Amino acid sequence: MSKLIAIGGGSGSGKSTLARALMARYPEEIAILSYDWYYKDRSGESEEEKARANYDEPKAIDVERFLLDAKALKEGHAIEAPIYDFQTHERKKATRLVEPRPFILVDGVLSYQVPNPRGIYDFYLYVDCPSDIRLARRILRDEEERGRTSSSIVLQYLQTVRPMHERYVESTKKEADYLVHSDLRPTDDVALVEEIHALLAKLA
Repeated sequence: MSKLIAIGGGSGSGKSTLARALMARYPEEIAILSYDWYYKDRSGESEEEKARANYDEPKAIDVERFLLDAKALKEGHAIEAPIYDFQTHERKKATRLVEPRPFILVDGVLSYQVPNPRGIYDFYLYVDCPSDIRLARRILRDEEERGRTSSSIVLQYLQTVRPMHERYVESTKKEADYLVHSDLRPTDDVALVEEIHALLAKLA
């Protein structure tokens, strides 16, 4: 039976970078199930509706589909996870095969906002990072990967990202089993990755 590990923290804190570094170093032990893959499909909405939507609150996520897939992986079954297009805000027809491993890392801003998280996750890592660095990383990422302008990124940050972080995300820091400090150092630091792997090994 697989162990489900939540990796939470603010947008741009380094959650996904950390998860990828762990999987790259321990590919036979670790798989990733990104919570961000489960954003609801908005293919039936207009561009104006998509632009007005709040993507930083829990109801933006298809929690039911996520829980079904998480349960299947935890029980040792492979899944076909959805693929979400962040430019169109639509779910693609193709899926992503995720095979079970001893540890399934669930990274995502809202990953700890599932019902009864302690009944689902076996361990909670919180990646703590100053807000100015998180915003800078978010601007760079969204410009390069999602074709957005810096002004639109900052506007969204002020309107929804920051207030939703304060409402839903920051408070979960106190729930964490382990706190990762991610400021200017890269989160794929070998010593840090090995330290976290050692912590997870104790759960096996």
